[in-house]
Amino acid sequence: MPVFAKFTGKLMSIDEKPDVLEGERTHTHSRLIEFPDKVCAKPWTTSPESCVIAEDLLNASEGQAIMVEGLPPAA
Repeated sequence: MPVFAKFTGKLMSIDEKPDVLEGERTHTHSRLIEFPDKVCAKPWTTSPESCVIAEDLLNASEGQAIMVEGLPPAA
């Protein structure tokens, strides 16, 4: 999606009903966006584009937004 590319991000997955393999999950939606690093991701989180998308998501579901570190490139 172009909105993510503007922030060097890439939408990797959207799942309205993810399968829970272990433990409990009370949230119904899953979205995975990849950024090269946290420095690139931070501007996205406060951008007007993100706020519009977040508002739609918050109105449609309950959940959390988290940021995790990726694995280093394979040697």
